Amino acid sequence: MRKTYLALAAAGLILASCQKDNEPSAQLPPTAPRSAMTLLGTIDASAPESRTHLDEEAGGGGNSSLVKWDLYDAVALYMTGAFDRRVQELADSVAQGLQPSIQFVTPEFYVVKSAESIDNTTATFTGTSAVTPLASDTYVAVYPYRSVSTDAWQIGRTHIRMTLPEQQSHPFLFKDLGMMIAKTPDSGSEQVRLSFKNIFPILKFSLTGSRTLAAIRFRGNDGEPVAGDFRLDISGDAYMEADFSESTVEEVSLTCGVQLSATPQTFYMVVPPQTYAKGYTIDFVADDGSVMTQVVNKDTPKTLLRSKIYEYPTLAFTPQSTAEAACDWLWQDETGVVSNVGFDELPGAVDLGAAANCFIVSAPGNYKFKAVKGDGSAVDGVDGYVYFTAGAAKGNAVIAALVNRQVAWSWHIWRTDAPAEKEAAAGCTILDRNLGATSVTPGDVSSYGLYYQWGRKDPFVGAKDTGKDAPIGGASETAAFGTQTAAYEKNTIDQTAYAFDVIGNDDNTIIDCVAYAVQHPTTFIKYVASVGNSGVSTWFNSDLSNFSDLWGAVSGRKSVYDPCPAGYKVPVDSAEAWGGFAKADVTSSAGSFGVTLNEAFYPCSGWRDVSGMLKQVGTYAKAASATAPTNQANILQIMYYKATAAATTYTTMFSNSGKSFIAGGIPVRCVKE
Repeated sequence: MRKTYLALAAAGLILASCQKDNEPSAQLPPTAPRSAMTLLGTIDASAPESRTHLDEEAGGGGNSSLVKWDLYDAVALYMTGAFDRRVQELADSVAQGLQPSIQFVTPEFYVVKSAESIDNTTATFTGTSAVTPLASDTYVAVYPYRSVSTDAWQIGRTHIRMTLPEQQSHPFLFKDLGMMIAKTPDSGSEQVRLSFKNIFPILKFSLTGSRTLAAIRFRGNDGEPVAGDFRLDISGDAYMEADFSESTVEEVSLTCGVQLSATPQTFYMVVPPQTYAKGYTIDFVADDGSVMTQVVNKDTPKTLLRSKIYEYPTLAFTPQSTAEAACDWLWQDETGVVSNVGFDELPGAVDLGAAANCFIVSAPGNYKFKAVKGDGSAVDGVDGYVYFTAGAAKGNAVIAALVNRQVAWSWHIWRTDAPAEKEAAAGCTILDRNLGATSVTPGDVSSYGLYYQWGRKDPFVGAKDTGKDAPIGGASETAAFGTQTAAYEKNTIDQTAYAFDVIGNDDNTIIDCVAYAVQHPTTFIKYVASVGNSGVSTWFNSDLSNFSDLWGAVSGRKSVYDPCPAGYKVPVDSAEAWGGFAKADVTSSAGSFGVTLNEAFYPCSGWRDVSGMLKQVGTYAKAASATAPTNQANILQIMYYKATAAATTYTTMFSNSGKSFIAGGIPVRCVKE
C-alpha cells in the first residue's frame, strides 16, 4: 500500500466552522480495514500569516495578527475516488435488498510537531483512511477537523455542508471557529501539495471605555443571511465559495462580557463573504443595555471578501444617547473666512435654507444651517443648527460636526459674490464659475476654484497661482499638496490637525472607503492597487460597480454626496451638459489662462492626479460629471496652450466626452436642478 505525503500550503486567514458527521450506517456493507497515512504539512513561505493560532505579538505590516499551526491541529481529508467506491458498495448492497443509506466516513489527521518546529512552518499529520488512495483520486482537505455531514449521497458527492454559528464567543478561538479548504488531484507522486483557501472574512474591533461590553451584533441592512447553514461545492473551481442561500439567519452575535478600560480591548467576529446591498450595521451593547451603533455604507453596497481581516480603527464606547457632539472649522483659505463656529446660537443668524453640502455666503455676518446631510437626512448623534460668522474675506472653508471626536459630516462654506447663471447646452443652466471660485476674471487664480475626487462631497484646496500656459504640461507638482498648492489655514481639534494629506486605497485602516472619506474630508485617497475589483486608478476598496450612483448618475437625482449648493448639482453627463459645442465655439486670448464657451469662462486650473499631485495647471480646463461607466468618469475637457514659451500662437482642443480617472481630483461646474 502506498504511503502518501501531502504538503499542505495554507494561504490567507483561517475562519468559520463546520458540522460533525454521523457514524456510518449499520446498513452499509463492510468496509476495508483502515489504512495508515501520513500527511506532511508545510507552510508556504509566501504566506506566513496562514496558520491556525492567532498570535497578537507576532504582528506586523497592515494587520497586527499572525495565525500559526498549533500542536494537535487536525484536518479532515476526503478522497472523491474513495467516495465513489463507497457508493459502488452501496449500489451492491441495494441490489441485495438493503436500504439506500450512506454516510461519508472521514479520517482524522492530527498535527504532531517537535520542539524544534518553533516557527510553526512545518507540521506532520498522521491518521488512518478507510480506503486505499488511488492515483485518480481528488483530495479535499478541511481545517479544522470536523466530520462533515452529507444529508444524501448525491449531495455528498459534490458538496460539503457546514454551519457558521449565529452565536459566537469571545475570546476568539480558531479551533472553534476557523476554516480553510484545499483541493488538488493526486499527482501520483509521493508528495501532494494542498494549497488552502480561506472561506470567510473576519471583522476586528478595538474598543476603549468604562462600561462592560456584553455583546457585538452584526446584520446586513438588506436582510442578507449572515450565519447558519451553508455549503461548499467541491465539484468545481469555486469550492471555497460559501453558499448561504438556504439560511434565514439575519443577525450574528458575539458574546463578550469584557470590562472596557483606557487600554483597547480586541474582539473578532466571523461573517459571510458577500456584497451587502445596503451596507451593514454593527451594534456594540453594554451590560446595562446601552448601545453604540456603527453603520457601514448605509444604503450603498459594501463587499466583504473572504480571506481578509477588516480592522476597524479603535472606537471609544459611547452610547448613542450620550454621544458627545462638537462643531468647528477644519480648514479655510485664510483666517477669518469663518469664525465662531459651533452649535451655540449667534444673534441675528441668517438661515441658509435648504439642505446641501455646500452653502454660498455673499456677505459678512452671522449665519446658520440645519445640521443634516446633503439630502436632508439626519447625521447620527447631531441635531439642531450649525452657527458661524462669515468675515469680509472671500474664500472657502469646511465646517464639520464631530461625534466622539470623529467627523460625522462636513459642509463647504463658499464665501463669494453671488454666482450668475450661464447656459451650457440648450436647456442646461450652469453657474458662471467653478465650485469654490471667487472670481470669473481671466488670468486670476481666484477663478480656478477647488478640486474634487469623483463621488466625494468635500473639496481639496486649489492652486497657488495660474501656472504656465506652455508647454502642454503646464505647471505640475512632484508631491501631493506640494509646491503648486495654495496656502491655507488648518485647524487642530482634540490634537488632530486637519491638514491635507494622502492615504492609499489599499490601506488596512480603510474598511468602508465611502465612510472613511466622510470621516476624513481632508484626506485624499490615492490609488495604489485594485482592491476587490475596485478598478485601476480609483479610490475605492471594493467592487467598482458598488459606487456608480455616488453623484446620482444612475438615479438621475442629486445624491447625498453631491458637492453643489441647494438648487444645483453635478451634471449627470458632460456629453449632455455641453452637448452641441465644438472647438470652433471656444475663444480665448494670450494670458487668460482659460477659455470662454458660450459666454461662460472656464479656467485652465488643471487637476490633481490619482496620487493627489497638481498637474497641467495653466493648460487644461476640466469639469466633472456624475457619469463614470468604468474606472474613468466623463468630463468636459478643453486645452489651451502654447507648444513652447517662445511661441506666439496657441493650440485649442475641445471634448465634451473626455475621461478622467476616478481617483483624480478635478473642478466641478454645478448645473441647475
